[in-house]
Amino acid sequence: MRRLIITTLPKSGTHLVDGILGQVPPLRRIRGLRFTNCLRWHPFNFVPFMGEKICPMGVAQPHRVKTMAVRQQLARVRPGTYGVGHIPYSDEMDRLLQSQDFHRAVMIRDPRAVTISQLHYVLRKADHYLHRVIGDIADDADRIKALIHGMTLPNGARHLGIAEQIDSMLPWIQDTDTLTLHFETLIGAQGGGDDTVQREQIWRLAAHAGCSVSEEDAARIGHDVFGRGKTFRCGQIDDWQTGLRGSLRDELESSLGDRLALLGYA
Repeated sequence: MRRLIITTLPKSGTHLVDGILGQVPPLRRIRGLRFTNCLRWHPFNFVPFMGEKICPMGVAQPHRVKTMAVRQQLARVRPGTYGVGHIPYSDEMDRLLQSQDFHRAVMIRDPRAVTISQLHYVLRKADHYLHRVIGDIADDADRIKALIHGMTLPNGARHLGIAEQIDSMLPWIQDTDTLTLHFETLIGAQGGGDDTVQREQIWRLAAHAGCSVSEEDAARIGHDVFGRGKTFRCGQIDDWQTGLRGSLRDELESSLGDRLALLGYA
């Protein structure tokens, strides 16, 4: 059995890929294990003699986390288990994962859909760090522009724009040893995708984790996982088009440049 780490672009289907893997026997996720910027509160970050090497954690708002803290978390991921998080690429993280024989996967989604999904998520989640900042902006168009280009928060922290977030993930996506998954191929017909393609992707993901699933089980997993995530809103591939039109769409696509093509969404 393999040790697996999945890094995701926020609002690209984190709970979708987690939900699929959680139904592939005998895999299990280590509960309470979070590879996000919350890891900045790990006690090792406050101990001077724990070393100075750093792994950034968090894609939208990355924080510097001591390598020893990350290493301690990785040690909890045993063969036959997996961890999920928002992990930007860094040479140090790549070295850690390779040295401990981890298999890696990265989950992405059309950045236009990610932006609209983030808008809805932030507005309805009162305890999100962007909730008040985005809510205080007058209208959705200006809110979307803030998410496109990024913003400096009242505490001085930086929330990265969508292009910057993608740039931090590109080395994972371009790494031939890292399995790249797309929300659009994993969501299935219930979300506007294709059930046959979904089953094929479930097989690929399971095989990457060192497991196998039958065609019947892959179909069941794909059907059952839809709508299960606690942050689920609608799960439709093309829903973003209703909230992103005209000059607003042009502005987002201009900010992305060739990144859409690099991700396969040109």
